[in-house]
Amino acid sequence: MTTAADKPTITLKDKMAFRLSEAVQLTGLSERTLYRLNKAGDLPFVKLAGRTLIRREALEAMLARHEAGAAA
Repeated sequence: MTTAADKPTITLKDKMAFRLSEAVQLTGLSERTLYRLNKAGDLPFVKLAGRTLIRREALEAMLARHEAGAAA
């Protein structure tokens, strides 16, 4: 039988996608702002098994685009 102690610990660094609550904590942006970015087509969401997820790559790309825009 497998116990919780046998399961590997997955850190945020290892995750491929984040729940909205995790993306809020990681970015400091509000959930409302994340929804606005999604509606504007700037941050794609993945709907899977009743969850709304944001892929790590999508979040990093959105931040990079805004960083590049702010530097211009």
